[in-house]
Amino acid sequence: MECRRKISLNLDELSKAEIEELDAAIDKYKNVDTKTLSELSHDSAWYEAWDKNHNAVMTSLNIAKAGDASNEFLEYLRNRN
Repeated sequence: MECRRKISLNLDELSKAEIEELDAAIDKYKNVDTKTLSELSHDSAWYEAWDKNHNAVMTSLNIAKAGDASNEFLEYLRNRN
């Protein structure tokens, strides 16, 4: 599968390191099928939001849980509002 861009890109706002990271990600995932990409990029926070309303917003708390945040950080998120 060949990956082609559909629009003209302006990379002036990106650092050299950011461009290198984007290039590395493209190289790593350019031949991965869409089902696998979806499985890799959708975690429990996404599934909870989707199950709730098929387009609900992911909460900071659920994103932190999915990323294995510490209990202290989860407590901070619970108490900040």
